[in-house]
Amino acid sequence: MVRRVLVVGTGSIGLRHARLLAERADVAVEVCDTRPDGLAEAARAVPGARAWSSYEAALASRPDIVVIATPPTAHAPMTRAALAAGAYVFCEKPVSDTLAGARDMAEAAGRESGRGVNIGFVQRFMPELCRIRDQIRAGIIGQVCFARYSVGSLATLEFSRSRHQRDVFGAGALDYAYGFDTFWWILHQQPAGVYARGADAPGLPLGSRPNVIAAVADYMAPLVAEVHIDYVARPERGSYFFQGDLGYLEFDTGRHVVRHGDRLSGQTSEENFAYERDEIMRLQRDHFLEAAAGRHGVHTPVEDALPGAAAVDALIRSLRSGQREAV
Repeated sequence: MVRRVLVVGTGSIGLRHARLLAERADVAVEVCDTRPDGLAEAARAVPGARAWSSYEAALASRPDIVVIATPPTAHAPMTRAALAAGAYVFCEKPVSDTLAGARDMAEAAGRESGRGVNIGFVQRFMPELCRIRDQIRAGIIGQVCFARYSVGSLATLEFSRSRHQRDVFGAGALDYAYGFDTFWWILHQQPAGVYARGADAPGLPLGSRPNVIAAVADYMAPLVAEVHIDYVARPERGSYFFQGDLGYLEFDTGRHVVRHGDRLSGQTSEENFAYERDEIMRLQRDHFLEAAAGRHGVHTPVEDALPGAAAVDALIRSLRSGQREAV
């Protein structure tokens, strides 16, 4: 059976979803955007895809699946509308631009029995982070007492079609909600509070509010986490680091290498992973399509994304207040 999949938003990530979905013979891709240039770009990326300029009209045609790849301010209302129209929903991260919106999405998903909402935290499919998760849960580095996520990418602003980062305060924390989501997914501990500060690096061709963010999260357990996000670095860079009482694990997202340091032996080892980004996106795509076919649950339901959303919400509130904010 061929299923109709409506991709809403034809920015860089929406076009990637559309292109990869079009590889499947059991999918008929349709695209939706209010921007004529976005629809023209989609026509080049996925020739023959049906195009819609009205989300309401597209939903009235009853697509089987809706992929939401718009700026986060639209995630909650678009998800509610898609569920009400009877569609399965894949919504790109972050869940929403507000914690209230994320909770509203979870409530809507709970009301629509038989319909799932998956949040697109594709890093949960990265083999390096899956290996780190397995090793931490196996006790390889003991009890984790410190975690850090760091990312820098001017390219994110350069690839953005909507340029919502210019207008949405704390957009960097929303764009890179990966950090707190991954901490939750791996450690399964929720921060008690977050303290964050931001800065505006001058002299850059594109800006955000702010374009440099540093945050510290404290936990009820003996654990501290750091998050660094900037729209300054070129070439882009990213990394994760987990320190335990028996050793550490670190991962450079550009090199696809996991490094393990063992405290007792004083030795280090490395494990290399080789793949293209599209391969990980295909894993995510296929898992979601199987879920939509009823073969299993969605990989990242809204409820499982709420702890990270709550931490991001506290980070943005702290940027505004200059104080530690409770999660």
